[in-house]
Amino acid sequence: MSTEAARWDERYTEHPDLFGAAPAWMCERLAELPPASPVLDVGAGQGRVSLAAARLGHIVTAVDLSPVAINGLRDAAASEGLAIETHVADAVVWLQEARTRSWGVALLQSVSTGSSVSDRALFALLRQHCDGILAEVIERVVPADLVRESWPDAHIERAAAKLPVLRITG
Repeated sequence: MSTEAARWDERYTEHPDLFGAAPAWMCERLAELPPASPVLDVGAGQGRVSLAAARLGHIVTAVDLSPVAINGLRDAAASEGLAIETHVADAVVWLQEARTRSWGVALLQSVSTGSSVSDRALFALLRQHCDGILAEVIERVVPADLVRESWPDAHIERAAAKLPVLRITG
C-alpha cells in the first residue's frame, strides 16, 4: 500500500463521514442526466457522490486509493440496495488499464495526484474515457488552465467553499 493510501485510510478511519453529503449543485446536475447514465467517480472516497448518483439510477463506477474508503462505500451501497462497481486503485494506473471502457460523465471532488504532471495525465485520461465532467476542485491545487488542457469547452466557475474551488461542468 502506498503512503498516500495509508494516509487516507487513517483519515477515513478517524472520520467515517469525512466530507459529509454530496455537494447540492453536483446532485442537481446528476439529476439532469439521462436515466441510467454511466458515471465514473474518481477519488470517490467514502462515496458521497457515487451514492447520490446511484440513488438517481445511474450506473456508477467508483475508484479510490483507500481500501477503508471503498469498503465504507461498499457497505453504504449494500445497506441501501445500490449497485456500485468499486475499485481500490490509483486512478491514473486504473484508467490506463481500462483501455476500452467509457463513461458518460467523470465525477471529481477535490482530487489531485499531488503532481501537476500526474494531474495532467489524469485529466487527459478522463477526457479519453468520459464524454463529460462534473467536478469541484481546489483552485490552488488544480488550476483552471490544467483543466482546460483536456476539457477546453468546459464551463468553469469559481465558488467559495471552505477553500476557493472551481466548479467544472462540461
